[in-house]
Amino acid sequence: MLSRKAIGLLGNRLFSTSAVLNKTFYDLLGISENATKEEIREAYNSLTRYYHPFTATREEVDKIERIHAAYDLLRDSERRKLYDQILARNSRAGRDSKTNSFDHCPFY
Repeated sequence: MLSRKAIGLLGNRLFSTSAVLNKTFYDLLGISENATKEEIREAYNSLTRYYHPFTATREEVDKIERIHAAYDLLRDSERRKLYDQILARNSRAGRDSKTNSFDHCPFY
């Protein structure tokens, strides 16, 4: 289980970029919320080939960093479950369910 401090740092690192505020990690990888681990891996591999760092612009490098972060979180079952809980909590709180926010997170 992630500590409260780790979750706070994770939230700050992954969700502070304004470019991803209206996209979930599922949207970023182009997969559905019930995607299997295999589908997550395939989407990640496809995107990393497309946005390869050696041929990418600075903006694309920023995007691939977010793609790496999304894959890192979604491939871990425990972290994915926590992420889904936060998305659901945001939705129940009346916020746009696609807003990535750790505000009012029950874990820290």
